[in-house]
Amino acid sequence: MGKRIATPPPGDDEPRYLTVVYPYAISGNSNMELPKDRQDFALWVASCIDKDAFFAIFHKPSARNMVIIEINRDFPHFDRILGEHRWSEFLQKPTQEEKERVTRVFYCTYSTGRIVQKNGKF
Repeated sequence: MGKRIATPPPGDDEPRYLTVVYPYAISGNSNMELPKDRQDFALWVASCIDKDAFFAIFHKPSARNMVIIEINRDFPHFDRILGEHRWSEFLQKPTQEEKERVTRVFYCTYSTGRIVQKNGKF
């Protein structure tokens, strides 16, 4: 039996995927099953980057504190979204609990939308 053909690298038009740990939501504990929490998070992402570069949110119900976002590969300012975002630094009047919260954004280990979908119920 022959070797399986290797998966080709992502195309030039394939978006880039980022992993977000403890995504922002006004309620404090994001639940991407709730439309309001998805909307809060999407507005937060759009405020960090150009809204036209933000394509989609993928979530897995069993991974409640983590989501994957899809960003235009040609977006020139990934430094605006990558890294640690302390809620106390972007909220105008954070509560004591919000002052302690942090959202972290990393490059995702999945390089294509197909792999994102294949590795969970996203």
